[in-house]
Order: sequence, then C-alpha cells, then structure tokens
Amino acid sequence: MTCVVQFPGEDSEFVVSFVYAVNHQTGHQELWEEICALSRDHSVNSRPWVLLGDFNQTLNPADHSSGGTKIKKGMEEFRDCLAYANLQDLTIRGNQFTWWNKQETNPIAKKLDRVLANDEWRIIYPFSYSQFPEPDFSDHSPSIIDLGRRQQGRRHFMISHFLLHHEDFLPRLLHYWHDMDPHGTAQYSMMKRLKGLKGVIRI
Repeated sequence: MTCVVQFPGEDSEFVVSFVYAVNHQTGHQELWEEICALSRDHSVNSRPWVLLGDFNQTLNPADHSSGGTKIKKGMEEFRDCLAYANLQDLTIRGNQFTWWNKQETNPIAKKLDRVLANDEWRIIYPFSYSQFPEPDFSDHSPSIIDLGRRQQGRRHFMISHFLLHHEDFLPRLLHYWHDMDPHGTAQYSMMKRLKGLKGVIRI
C-alpha cells in the first residue's frame, strides 16, 4: 500500500509504502517489480519516499542468526531491486533481528523487516532513523520511524557573515563582552559570555 502523507499546517509531502511480502519466490519477484515501477513514477521519485514492513527476505548473510557468507539468489534479487530503486536502510536502533521462530530449543532469528528510504527522504529528513523494539504479541518487531526533527526553539544558532561588516556589530559585541562578568571558572565565564552573545547578535 502506498500513500502520500502531509502533516497538518505544512505544505511539504512525502510518500510511504507499507510492505507485507509473501513467503515464496514468485511473490518476491512481483514485489521487486512493483517497487521498481514505483521508483520510476514521478509522483513518487520527486518526493521523499520511505518503505517499511516485512519484506520476508534477508539482504545480507548477517541478517540470519546462523551467520554465513553466501549470497543467495533471493538476496541478489532483493539487492538488485534496491539498487535500481535507489533505496537504502535508514539508520537502525533496536533489534538487529526483527523476526524469530519462537522456539526455545532451536531458536532462529532473521532481519526480515526494514525501513528503506530514497535520497530525497535523506535530504529532507537527515536525522531520521528507524526503531525495532522488542516484539509484543507478534513474532516480528514493530517498525517505527522517527523523523528526528528538532523541536522549535532548539535549533542551532547560526550567524550570517554579512553581519560582521555592519558598523554596529563590533561596538555592540565589545560593549556586551566588557559589561558581562559571570562569576566562576574561566571556562564557565567563556561559556556564559558566548551563550549570551546569541541574544545580542539577534537583536
């Protein structure tokens, strides 16, 4: 399922595709073809695009708890699909393996669930990441996307270079710097002065 998402009060949009793959080769091939077709669609590839869910296919040997080094055919096909569609995993937090067979005597775990994103997504949401917490009622970890957007009022302070040439810039800076006399260590005093300069320069 693929849909366009727009947050209330915002003009920007992004595309989300939810995946629940069947567990056989024919079904996988149909899914890879659909993903490739979506990547060619201008209404998708012109926007930030993220896919998440159960792909029912590992991408690397390390995605299986038994390890190994062999790249199987299913992995190759999955890799070819993602390379064609220009999709990569978001930064991952939580469980490395997202599915297990719930067998205590012969446990098997795999990474079958992923959150994939295109370049547009990474440009617009550079701090976003995926979370895979512990499974609850399911044998799969839930897939969660955190956009990683900074809250208002918490943005980094930036200064435009043209302000350095303003005739009032240095006099105002020096006036504040000499009048400000925070008590404490030299490091504490420097920190307080620099922090206070933000308000002076913004005025």
